[in-house]
Amino acid sequence: MKERELVAHAPKVLFELGERLRGCCMVRRTKEEVLKELPPKTRQVVELSAEGLGEAVRREQCEWAKYCGELEAAHVKIELAKASEDDAAFKAEVADLRKKMGVAFTELARVRHETALAKLPAMVELLRDELEELDSRKVVVFAHHTDVLKMAHAAFPGSVLITGDTPGDERDKIVQRFQTEPGCGPFFGSIRATGEGITLTA
Repeated sequence: MKERELVAHAPKVLFELGERLRGCCMVRRTKEEVLKELPPKTRQVVELSAEGLGEAVRREQCEWAKYCGELEAAHVKIELAKASEDDAAFKAEVADLRKKMGVAFTELARVRHETALAKLPAMVELLRDELEELDSRKVVVFAHHTDVLKMAHAAFPGSVLITGDTPGDERDKIVQRFQTEPGCGPFFGSIRATGEGITLTA
Protein backbone atom coordinates (compact mmCIF):
# COMPACT_ATOMS: atom_id res chain seq x y z
CA MET A 1 0.00 0.00 0.00
CA LYS A 2 1.37 3.41 -0.97
CA GLU A 3 2.02 6.12 1.62
CA ARG A 4 -1.00 8.26 0.57
CA GLU A 5 -3.31 5.25 0.77
CA LEU A 6 -1.97 4.43 4.25
CA VAL A 7 -2.70 7.98 5.44
CA ALA A 8 -6.21 7.82 4.00
CA HIS A 9 -6.92 4.49 5.68
CA ALA A 10 -5.21 5.38 8.98
CA PRO A 11 -8.36 6.06 11.06
CA LYS A 12 -9.94 2.76 9.96
CA VAL A 13 -6.70 0.81 10.50
CA LEU A 14 -6.24 2.32 13.98
CA PHE A 15 -9.85 1.54 14.90
CA GLU A 16 -9.45 -2.09 13.79
CA LEU A 17 -6.15 -2.36 15.66
CA GLY A 18 -7.81 -0.97 18.79
CA GLU A 19 -10.67 -3.48 18.49
CA ARG A 20 -8.25 -6.39 18.15
CA LEU A 21 -6.10 -5.27 21.05
CA ARG A 22 -9.13 -4.81 23.32
CA GLY A 23 -10.38 -8.23 22.28
CA CYS A 24 -7.22 -10.11 23.27
CA CYS A 25 -5.17 -7.95 25.62
CA MET A 26 -5.54 -6.14 28.91
CA VAL A 27 -6.27 -2.42 28.62
CA ARG A 28 -4.56 -0.21 31.18
CA ARG A 29 -6.81 2.33 32.87
CA THR A 30 -5.60 5.13 35.11
CA LYS A 31 -7.00 5.74 38.59
CA GLU A 32 -8.54 9.01 37.36
CA GLU A 33 -10.58 7.04 34.78
CA VAL A 34 -11.98 4.30 37.01
CA LEU A 35 -11.77 5.43 40.65
CA LYS A 36 -12.99 8.99 40.45
CA GLU A 37 -14.13 8.92 44.09
CA LEU A 38 -10.52 8.59 45.34
CA PRO A 39 -8.66 11.82 46.11
CA PRO A 40 -5.66 12.77 43.93
CA LYS A 41 -2.32 11.26 44.87
CA THR A 42 -0.16 13.38 47.15
CA ARG A 43 3.56 13.04 47.73
CA GLN A 44 5.34 14.09 50.90
CA VAL A 45 8.97 13.84 51.93
CA VAL A 46 9.26 12.95 55.62
CA GLU A 47 12.59 13.82 57.19
CA LEU A 48 13.70 11.44 59.92
CA SER A 49 15.87 12.40 62.85
CA ALA A 50 19.56 11.85 62.07
CA GLU A 51 20.04 10.33 65.54
CA GLY A 52 21.53 6.88 65.04
CA LEU A 53 21.48 7.27 61.26
CA GLY A 54 24.50 9.51 60.73
CA GLU A 55 27.11 6.80 60.25
CA ALA A 56 24.97 4.69 57.89
CA VAL A 57 24.10 7.72 55.74
CA ARG A 58 27.76 8.85 55.65
CA ARG A 59 28.85 5.38 54.50
CA GLU A 60 26.25 5.39 51.74
CA GLN A 61 27.29 8.86 50.56
CA CYS A 62 31.00 7.94 50.61
CA GLU A 63 30.41 4.75 48.62
CA TRP A 64 28.25 6.62 46.12
CA ALA A 65 30.91 9.33 45.60
CA LYS A 66 33.68 6.74 45.33
CA TYR A 67 31.99 4.63 42.66
CA CYS A 68 30.67 7.65 40.72
CA GLY A 69 34.28 8.84 40.41
CA GLU A 70 35.55 5.41 39.38
CA LEU A 71 32.80 4.89 36.78
CA GLU A 72 33.33 8.36 35.34
CA ALA A 73 37.07 7.66 34.98
CA ALA A 74 36.30 4.31 33.30
CA HIS A 75 34.00 6.07 30.78
CA VAL A 76 36.81 8.53 29.95
CA LYS A 77 39.19 5.60 29.32
CA ILE A 78 36.65 4.01 26.98
CA GLU A 79 36.34 7.24 24.97
CA LEU A 80 40.14 7.52 24.73
CA ALA A 81 40.43 3.88 23.60
CA LYS A 82 37.68 4.47 21.03
CA ALA A 83 39.51 7.53 19.69
CA SER A 84 42.76 5.56 19.38
CA GLU A 85 40.95 3.02 17.14
CA ASP A 86 42.65 0.20 19.07
CA ASP A 87 39.99 -2.55 19.20
CA ALA A 88 41.81 -4.60 21.83
CA ALA A 89 42.24 -1.59 24.15
CA PHE A 90 38.58 -0.61 23.65
CA LYS A 91 37.34 -4.14 24.51
CA ALA A 92 39.59 -4.22 27.59
CA GLU A 93 38.23 -0.88 28.84
CA VAL A 94 34.62 -1.99 28.25
CA ALA A 95 35.30 -5.20 30.22
CA ASP A 96 36.86 -3.12 33.02
CA LEU A 97 33.82 -0.81 33.12
CA ARG A 98 31.44 -3.78 33.35
CA LYS A 99 33.48 -5.23 36.22
CA LYS A 100 33.49 -1.88 38.06
CA MET A 101 29.72 -1.50 37.54
CA GLY A 102 29.13 -4.96 39.02
CA VAL A 103 31.24 -4.14 42.08
CA ALA A 104 29.57 -0.74 42.47
CA PHE A 105 26.08 -2.27 42.31
CA THR A 106 26.96 -4.89 44.95
CA GLU A 107 28.59 -2.42 47.32
CA LEU A 108 25.90 0.24 46.95
CA ALA A 109 23.21 -2.38 47.52
CA ARG A 110 25.01 -3.44 50.72
CA VAL A 111 25.30 0.08 52.19
CA ARG A 112 21.73 0.96 51.18
CA HIS A 113 20.56 -2.14 53.04
CA GLU A 114 22.48 -0.96 56.11
CA THR A 115 20.80 2.46 55.81
CA ALA A 116 17.36 0.82 55.53
CA LEU A 117 18.01 -1.20 58.71
CA ALA A 118 19.18 1.95 60.52
CA LYS A 119 16.01 3.83 59.45
CA LEU A 120 13.67 1.02 60.54
CA PRO A 121 13.07 2.08 64.20
CA ALA A 122 12.22 5.65 63.12
CA MET A 123 9.93 4.33 60.37
CA VAL A 124 8.08 2.09 62.86
CA GLU A 125 7.52 5.06 65.19
CA LEU A 126 6.33 7.21 62.29
CA LEU A 127 3.89 4.49 61.24
CA ARG A 128 2.56 4.09 64.80
CA ASP A 129 1.88 7.83 64.91
CA GLU A 130 0.15 7.66 61.53
CA LEU A 131 -2.10 4.79 62.63
CA GLU A 132 -3.11 6.68 65.77
CA GLU A 133 -3.89 9.81 63.78
CA LEU A 134 -5.95 7.92 61.19
CA ASP A 135 -7.66 5.74 63.80
CA SER A 136 -7.47 2.94 61.22
CA ARG A 137 -5.11 0.10 60.39
CA LYS A 138 -5.68 0.41 56.63
CA VAL A 139 -2.23 1.62 55.67
CA VAL A 140 -0.08 0.16 52.89
CA VAL A 141 3.72 0.08 53.23
CA PHE A 142 6.03 -0.89 50.37
CA ALA A 143 9.75 -1.53 50.79
CA HIS A 144 12.59 -3.25 48.96
CA HIS A 145 14.44 -5.35 51.55
CA THR A 146 12.65 -8.49 52.73
CA ASP A 147 14.27 -8.58 56.19
CA VAL A 148 13.30 -4.93 56.80
CA LEU A 149 9.69 -5.76 55.86
CA LYS A 150 9.66 -8.82 58.14
CA MET A 151 10.91 -6.78 61.10
CA ALA A 152 8.35 -4.03 60.44
CA HIS A 153 5.60 -6.67 60.15
CA ALA A 154 6.67 -8.19 63.49
CA ALA A 155 6.29 -4.77 65.16
CA PHE A 156 2.57 -4.58 64.30
CA PRO A 157 0.38 -7.46 65.52
CA GLY A 158 -2.54 -7.91 63.12
CA SER A 159 -0.53 -6.73 60.13
CA VAL A 160 -0.06 -8.78 56.95
CA LEU A 161 2.99 -9.32 54.76
CA ILE A 162 3.63 -10.38 51.17
CA THR A 163 7.17 -10.80 49.81
CA GLY A 164 8.69 -12.83 47.01
CA ASP A 165 8.82 -15.77 49.48
CA THR A 166 5.04 -15.78 49.99
CA PRO A 167 3.46 -18.76 48.13
CA GLY A 168 1.25 -17.73 45.23
CA ASP A 169 -1.88 -19.40 46.62
CA GLU A 170 -1.49 -17.47 49.91
CA ARG A 171 -1.18 -14.01 48.37
CA ASP A 172 -4.83 -13.57 47.39
CA LYS A 173 -5.97 -14.77 50.85
CA ILE A 174 -3.73 -12.15 52.49
CA VAL A 175 -5.05 -9.39 50.21
CA GLN A 176 -8.67 -10.42 50.88
CA ARG A 177 -8.04 -10.47 54.63
CA PHE A 178 -6.65 -6.92 54.49
CA GLN A 179 -9.56 -5.81 52.32
CA THR A 180 -12.35 -7.32 54.44
CA GLU A 181 -11.22 -7.53 58.09
CA PRO A 182 -11.51 -4.15 59.88
CA GLY A 183 -8.71 -4.86 62.37
CA CYS A 184 -6.27 -6.20 59.78
CA GLY A 185 -3.34 -3.99 58.89
CA PRO A 186 -1.01 -2.43 58.05
CA PHE A 187 -0.26 -4.20 54.78
CA PHE A 188 3.48 -4.70 54.22
CA GLY A 189 4.58 -5.65 50.71
CA SER A 190 7.81 -5.91 48.78
CA ILE A 191 7.91 -3.61 45.78
CA ARG A 192 8.63 -6.46 43.35
CA ALA A 193 6.00 -8.88 44.68
CA THR A 194 3.17 -6.40 45.29
CA GLY A 195 3.98 -3.35 43.20
CA GLU A 196 1.21 -4.09 40.71
CA GLY A 197 -1.68 -6.44 39.98
CA ILE A 198 -3.36 -6.42 43.41
CA THR A 199 -6.29 -4.43 44.80
CA LEU A 200 -5.73 -2.58 48.08
CA THR A 201 -8.62 -0.10 48.04
CA ALA A 202 -9.35 -0.66 51.73
